[in-house]
Amino acid sequence: MEAKGLLARATDTTGKRAKPLSLIPQGRTLLHKVVPLFAHRHVAMLAPLDAAERQEFDRLISKIVFATRKWGEPG
Repeated sequence: MEAKGLLARATDTTGKRAKPLSLIPQGRTLLHKVVPLFAHRHVAMLAPLDAAERQEFDRLISKIVFATRKWGEPG
C-alpha cells in the first residue's frame, strides 16, 4: 500500500524500531469507497444465520482471533 501511494510510513522518535503508518489522502479516499462494500458483504454473509447462530459465530471467531495473537510473528 505504501508503494501504491496509499499510506505513509514514519519513524517513531521514541523507539527507532517502530514504524507508524498513516493514510494519506488517496488512501483515505479508497478506504471510504471500500468500507461500504465490505459492510454490505458482511451483512450478506451473515444473512443465513439466525440471531443465536450469529452470536455463536461471533463468540467462536473471537475465540480464534484472540487465541492466535502471535499470527504476525515469524515461525
